Amino acid sequence: MFMWLRKNKFGKGYPTEHQGNLQRTTSQNFNYKLLFMKKIGILHGKERSFPEAFIARINSKNVRDVVAESVKIDKAMQGMPSGYSVIIDRISQDVPFYRTWLKNAAVTGTAVINNPFW
Repeated sequence: MFMWLRKNKFGKGYPTEHQGNLQRTTSQNFNYKLLFMKKIGILHGKERSFPEAFIARINSKNVRDVVAESVKIDKAMQGMPSGYSVIIDRISQDVPFYRTWLKNAAVTGTAVINNPFW
């Protein structure tokens, strides 16, 4: 099952769920921003000066559909995407859990700066 956009006869895209030959339109309250937004995350420890300046600089550029934020780890599930397009790592050399979480993020399609596979 995966999400994709299908165009109607008026040229407007709407999300659908696809399961084999069965297609159905998802709810009208679907958030289009989540489908196309690129998130840049920075994973850091107690330091505040660089990460906050980096986030402020990226967000001040006002690039459409791009947002920077500190990485938020809700739960770690193997094989599940992290939700970030790019993660900049500043702490995993000190915390083994973060290194493992970043490896999972990299395997599921996130570009990780400061390679956790060393």
